[in-house]
Amino acid sequence: MLDRVSVSVTLTTIIAILAKLGLLYSSSHEAWFDERFDLEVVYFVLVGAFLIFFRGKMMHDDSVFFEELKSSKFKKDAHAKARTKSGLLLGYLSWFCWAPAIYFLERPSAVGWWLVISLALSTLWLVADIATRTSGDDPELKKRYVFLVANVAYAIPLVLLGTKKGPPAVWVGALLAILVIDWLKSDTLSTSA
Repeated sequence: MLDRVSVSVTLTTIIAILAKLGLLYSSSHEAWFDERFDLEVVYFVLVGAFLIFFRGKMMHDDSVFFEELKSSKFKKDAHAKARTKSGLLLGYLSWFCWAPAIYFLERPSAVGWWLVISLALSTLWLVADIATRTSGDDPELKKRYVFLVANVAYAIPLVLLGTKKGPPAVWVGALLAILVIDWLKSDTLSTSA
């Protein structure tokens, strides 16, 4: 059930991103690639690609987590269950932060700050996940530590994007590079749940 929610959120996010890019393109009086090609256009293309692929990666990561919730990989005491539920709530709240990030897509600083908030909530969810696992030698637990390092790496260009330090296209390009490295290092698709 929860896995289907994650897939639905991902598909809705992708449709919203594509719709927003379409609105931005149609409201422009110049065709992006025929009459104009500048850093603003590069930013839109890169941020759209980043958001779509980052949400896809998150969906795969969430899928493994939701599948493992059914197993014995988590502590079953009352405190652990409360931490797991609190973590899930934080994760759901992190998903909501994507809506304003997409809505304000043409304002890179707003995108940066909304995604920083989303990432912070996701990181707290990740900490709750790590704190409630039963085994320290679980390969999925080790991936969770890789996710923590990746979240810090994502936060740096997002903060720079939010504070308007340099061209937005540069920071979104850095986010895409981090995403590729994160995907290769965490290797979520090879997980056997």
